[in-house]
Amino acid sequence: MAQVNGKNLALIAAGKKIPGGEINGRVKVLHESYTFAADVFAATDEILGPSLPAGATVIDAYVAAPSLGATGIFSLGHKAAADVDGNVVAEDPDAFVAAADFGGAAALARAGVSGKEAGLLSRFRTTQEVQTFLTCTEVTATADTLVIDYVITYTID
Repeated sequence: MAQVNGKNLALIAAGKKIPGGEINGRVKVLHESYTFAADVFAATDEILGPSLPAGATVIDAYVAAPSLGATGIFSLGHKAAADVDGNVVAEDPDAFVAAADFGGAAALARAGVSGKEAGLLSRFRTTQEVQTFLTCTEVTATADTLVIDYVITYTID
């Protein structure tokens, strides 16, 4: 039986520093909610939320809402930002949750379900905060007064 060291154990063995949040990291929570008004959302509309701090590693995310009528599909992602090497981390509208469907039934959609969420377990090696946001397909006026929430958990230290 072969045994090999994982990335962090190899760093420890080499006497190097482990990135913050990798061992004994504290979990932090980013929570946002939005109450719909009688207006109708279009496919390109966005609900902006708080930013993740530079250096955050997202470990989980979910979007929750009651039935939003006949339509209501949302994705949770982040805006573009510059990384520590001066490169641009591209905007990714479904980095955390892709295509959460609230049309016709209440739901809680978690990250990782669709397999397309590239933002999970990736360290945001950015020099600035990274703004989070929801994008949606059409949401009809029947969503008036209803609330959509999202939660992102991450480590940074």
